Amino acid sequence: MHSFFEPPETLAITQTAEEIAVDDGTRVLHLHPDGKKVKSEGGGSETTTVWRGSELVVETKTERGRKITSAYMAVPDKHQLDVTSTMEGRSGQPITVRRVYDAAPAEGGQ
Repeated sequence: MHSFFEPPETLAITQTAEEIAVDDGTRVLHLHPDGKKVKSEGGGSETTTVWRGSELVVETKTERGRKITSAYMAVPDKHQLDVTSTMEGRSGQPITVRRVYDAAPAEGGQ
């Protein structure tokens, strides 16, 4: 995924019964909202994904000891996705970034 401070301009999200795929145009993040810890391919980070009500919460612990928590929440009446991410380091105050993505127009212009 893009940097915490340089979020992607667009996201493409697909969902199956077992997985949610978030494509930021650079790579695809495969999330399994079953609460189990999943190590990254390189083994440097660990991610846990769960549903908390209508929010999809993704918690990542990096190899450098940082914790990044991102909450994805659909806002259907506004056709938006609200993503709030908080990064906590070993010291200092947490940093929170909020991004709002507008839904793409439906195919056929509707």
